[in-house]
Amino acid sequence: MRFLRDSVTMQNLEDYLNSIPKDHNEEDIYKEALPLLVKEGFLSVIKTQTDYRDFHSKLLTLAKLPHGIGLGVSLMAQVNIAGKVLQIAAELEISIAGQILNDLVEGKLIVSLGVSEPDWKGRLSNLKSTLTPQTSGKYLLNGEKSFFTNGYHSDFFLVVVKLDKNYKVLILNKNKPGLNITKFTLPFAVEATHCKIQFQDVEIDSSEILDFDYSKYAENLRLSEMLSLSAVFSGYALSTLEKIRTNETLIRILKEDETKQKKLLRCKTLLELLKARVLEISSEKDKNPNLELKEYFPYGTELVAEEFYLILEEIFPKEEIEIYFHDKQLFQYRDMLNESYIRRRAKVVSGM
Repeated sequence: MRFLRDSVTMQNLEDYLNSIPKDHNEEDIYKEALPLLVKEGFLSVIKTQTDYRDFHSKLLTLAKLPHGIGLGVSLMAQVNIAGKVLQIAAELEISIAGQILNDLVEGKLIVSLGVSEPDWKGRLSNLKSTLTPQTSGKYLLNGEKSFFTNGYHSDFFLVVVKLDKNYKVLILNKNKPGLNITKFTLPFAVEATHCKIQFQDVEIDSSEILDFDYSKYAENLRLSEMLSLSAVFSGYALSTLEKIRTNETLIRILKEDETKQKKLLRCKTLLELLKARVLEISSEKDKNPNLELKEYFPYGTELVAEEFYLILEEIFPKEEIEIYFHDKQLFQYRDMLNESYIRRRAKVVSGM
């Protein structure tokens, strides 16, 4: 009866999101909605590691709601990145990680991970931030991280740095001296806040270093996050097609041209295939939490998103359809790290 789990309702959350006034600060919505998101079970997968299909079914539904895309982006970073890093560390019995993980899953705090630095070009080997040992047994952190999703409301920051020959994750309280936090806003999914941080002689205790090699997990963490983004896109795009069916102006345009009707059918078919693929991979991930996602990536989101926007712009006048495209840049953005994974996969498929 698996299909029953894929039909998700979340009435309390929906009522809350529908009640938010238009002049409300959208950057506060994730933090304010967190108790409801916890109640709906969005964060439980962090600990179970066997409910990804259920998690992605929830994201599919969430993306149809007001502010749902931005909340989905916040959740995919919290679950697949920060939450997973803490879960790995907790399994290694690193006590500080276990304590923070419990509070994260219960919605008591927000955690954000930063890897990116200026000019890093998607390569860990290009990271320049330094962690310098001191005679006291502590370390000094200097450098900059340029991108923390959920960063502006985070209670703790996870910071990836090179130490000796490995890449370690530091866990830093937001109030730690030496952190210069700067908020910035992207032109899409604004409910997911972002910040960058400069570190100036930040004193690091050995207990704040999560003692495992981040590089062994980095690719799978990123691809897991992208699988969640595919769920968010699928939910949003399928919902958009439903909204078109209730728009009398757009329906009149469709009635006049059978070719346009067929194009819209093609669009829906591609979206349903992408949704099915996301849920199928999620089921495999439930069976094996350490599933190598590089064997499945790219998932098809880039291709389907390109077709989705192209078809709708071919069928309908721009002024009639652009009201549905408020987060278009999110789904058309080509991240350098993702592009490097796609190039590598293309070579494998081509036998090179």
